[in-house]
Amino acid sequence: MKSRIYSGFGKATRFMDLLNTTQYIAMRKEAFANDGTTPTSSNARDLLLWDTTKYTNWQKELIGNTMNITDSKIDISGGTDKTQFLAGFGYHRETTVLPENHFGEKKYAVSFRVNHTSSSGRFRLNFQSSYVRNRINLPQSDISSQLFLPPNAPSLYKADGSLNWENSSWVNPMSLLYKEFTTTNENLLSNFEIGFTILPGLDFKSDFGYRLLNVSDHNVTPQRSFDPAFTSPSVAGFGSSKLVTQIAEPQLSYTKSFSKWRSQTLLGLTVQENREQMLYQTGTGYASDDLLDSRKAAAIITTSAESALLNIVT
Repeated sequence: MKSRIYSGFGKATRFMDLLNTTQYIAMRKEAFANDGTTPTSSNARDLLLWDTTKYTNWQKELIGNTMNITDSKIDISGGTDKTQFLAGFGYHRETTVLPENHFGEKKYAVSFRVNHTSSSGRFRLNFQSSYVRNRINLPQSDISSQLFLPPNAPSLYKADGSLNWENSSWVNPMSLLYKEFTTTNENLLSNFEIGFTILPGLDFKSDFGYRLLNVSDHNVTPQRSFDPAFTSPSVAGFGSSKLVTQIAEPQLSYTKSFSKWRSQTLLGLTVQENREQMLYQTGTGYASDDLLDSRKAAAIITTSAESALLNIVT
């Protein structure tokens, strides 16, 4: 048995050199003076509505978290001179530098392989299969677009822990983290090969292959991601696609040697079937943000895309 485990962490090590609050306020006042424009509550919220002594380093606030990574792999092998096997197991977990530590990626992998030859050598078998499941959870939009917020922008949260919208004077950047996108991929690959010597020189062999690829996407836009001063419904999107491929390749071969000559006759056939399905739906009218993972909880389900395809090739 062989095993490997790795664990580490990472941070954003370099930040842009941006203005502090004093420098920023002086620049803004000078800009209005140069333009001959009078600051108002609509064009100068940072000067008239927000605390001009407050300072926030938005780079450290929004992408200053510690990213953690864990990667492990275990292989188990064994067998005899006629039969050998190898089994592998893998796990990978990676977070992000965003404020919410549930964002990131999880991956699971399992593989198995076995080879067998009968004691007479006439029968041969080979089987191998692998399964990988990968789940990625991230915000729908890039929060780094908010790194250039004014350094005196309002606090992110109120005293009760709810998002601070500062009387609708700004879009709280943390609201972007509530709008999540999750994609899950499942990939199964299997191959089975069997061979048999019927008579000296006459061999039968057949390959059977199977592949299953499942992709599911889910995005949520909860009501709590919007300023409560405005009416905005919760929305959830559900997407799925499935691809199944099956292939069979039977072969019959005959080999005959004549002194200096050798002839081989091969008779074979390939049959492949492909099945594809795709569906995308949107749910609205949820009674609670806690129900956004459910299609059934939506008052209205809208199907925007749906397809099914079957293809057989010989």
